[in-house]
Amino acid sequence: MGESFYSATCEEDFVASKSGGEEVFDVCIVGGGIVALSCAQVLNNSGVKVAVVEKERIFSGASGVNGGFVAPGYALGIDDLEKRVGIEHARKLFEISIGGVEKIKRNILSYDIKSASVAHGKIDLLRYKPSRKEVEYPERMRSLYGYEVKPMERGELEGILNTESYCYGFYHSRAFHIHPLNYGFGLARSIQAEGVVIYEDSEVESIRKTNDGYALVCAGRTMSCKEVVVCTGGSPGKDPEVIRKSVLPISTYVVTSERNDEIPEKYIKTRCALGDNRRASDYYRVVDGSRVLWGGRITAFPTSRKKGIEDQIRQDIRNVFPGLSGLRFSYSWKGVMGYATHKMPCIGRLDSGVWYCTAFGGRGLGSGTACGEVLAKALLGDEESLGLFKEFGLKNTYGFLGKVAVEATYKKYIIKDRLEEKNKS
Repeated sequence: MGESFYSATCEEDFVASKSGGEEVFDVCIVGGGIVALSCAQVLNNSGVKVAVVEKERIFSGASGVNGGFVAPGYALGIDDLEKRVGIEHARKLFEISIGGVEKIKRNILSYDIKSASVAHGKIDLLRYKPSRKEVEYPERMRSLYGYEVKPMERGELEGILNTESYCYGFYHSRAFHIHPLNYGFGLARSIQAEGVVIYEDSEVESIRKTNDGYALVCAGRTMSCKEVVVCTGGSPGKDPEVIRKSVLPISTYVVTSERNDEIPEKYIKTRCALGDNRRASDYYRVVDGSRVLWGGRITAFPTSRKKGIEDQIRQDIRNVFPGLSGLRFSYSWKGVMGYATHKMPCIGRLDSGVWYCTAFGGRGLGSGTACGEVLAKALLGDEESLGLFKEFGLKNTYGFLGKVAVEATYKKYIIKDRLEEKNKS
């Protein structure tokens, strides 16, 4: 695939820390994405000497190439979460994810990251007439979770979206979307100025237990620390085997169109982020004034066939907006998300003492920020929030067999979505 829209339009600059001398830290965080920086920020603010160690470039993974949506919740939907842990437990977990959304807002304001290009609002779209349960969803979220959702009827949607594809929607006023790479570089630069050491191009080759803590061998040198945290998402690299086996790397594809004034003037007349409620969903938003950024098409077996992927996504766009059938793309790329079998983040501590925080399943900006803070609090001695995630431990995804199961499930989702839309429309 090619260069992302974010890297091509990045306005922020970040210069990594230079290694040298005796490298001894209280905590070393392996990985340089949203979770790592969130955890490092909290620890540093509490007087902990922290190093973030990234094998490539900060935010080079999913954190910097995603759809840019910042919203509460997890890959596991709220109904399934309630079934698994009960309403009260689910409510506490949802509150934690809201905290991540609010923290990103505060960081953008306090660090003056204007280049994050915040645009407020997110609309979840239904391609069929809502069921009674779906009509009652806004009131249920308000009464049980203290979270406001505004229902949108078809006529209101047709006023901002030139398509007959959608029958109903839910507007989330507390959600927003950003330029994630600008945000990541701005955040990294800011916390580095506050004392966090951030190394790039420093792949950790091994983590060894010592009498005083741990020794990390990385890029030909050894770093010493009291605690190690692994936050590597969908690209686990040389992480401890139990973590690698518990995270399935799932790819998704994103394109950004050429500039076209008809996109905001005629077809997508809103700055909100948009996504349908299909199990195999499309998500999109207007960026850079007159481009559409569109994502979807998940797979466990990624391809580098740029034209094939672009043709498939062009068809997805055509299905919603027939008038954009000839849309040309300036950028197309893939991102790799980490999924656990239970679709919830995995946070905890291995028997070896190494901490981990991974598997955000495409919801990493908001929930990843929140869980980085949860992990930092645990390192500081407060494990109350961490305890809420113990239900969702590291479980074997069975490697190749797990990937085959994902592909089969995705195809089943596509069929179920089409049948559901046909029956309910």
